[in-house]
Amino acid sequence: ILEVLLFERIIVMADSGGAKASRHGRLFEEKLIEYTAQQLGIEYYTHAEYMRGTGLGKNAPKYLKESPTIDLLTLTRFIGIQWPYRAVDPDNDCRRDFVIMNNGQKIQVEAKYQNTAGSVDKKIRAEFDDIGLSDCDAGFVVVAGSYWTINKKDLIPHLKNHAERFSKMHGKYIDIFTEKEYYTYIIDNKGVL
Repeated sequence: ILEVLLFERIIVMADSGGAKASRHGRLFEEKLIEYTAQQLGIEYYTHAEYMRGTGLGKNAPKYLKESPTIDLLTLTRFIGIQWPYRAVDPDNDCRRDFVIMNNGQKIQVEAKYQNTAGSVDKKIRAEFDDIGLSDCDAGFVVVAGSYWTINKKDLIPHLKNHAERFSKMHGKYIDIFTEKEYYTYIIDNKGVL
């Protein structure tokens, strides 16, 4: 048991700040996806799974192109994970954290987990602009972590004002939510999502 504990401690100590942030961010994103899928009663696929399963991928085997495992005619609602899009920079291929697909309507969701000080609040404004220029009908940025709940909770109302400005500028609904606000939004809007 002591050897296992020492090994785990070495692994934790070996993680750089960026590695920890990346892991926390991935876990937060997965948590949001699971919650959203469960509440809306829909499936979720990574972009790669979707392209393979529908037979739409350029390298999909012939049998999948002829007989896909994901039927596009019946798949009208699902969550697409790591969905590609063009950002403000046209040479930069980006991936959305996830997109709620509902009968042709697309709602982009970006998850931002932050425990320490950084420039994430500036990055969120860039996210608003990317959401505005994307092919989605609406977009949300969901924030969590002690940076947002303790250090910068007073910043969220200001970012909501920025989101409202970007909404008007781009003609689509753009907003920022805390994790709790997002959960409430999903529950309150089950009928339309």
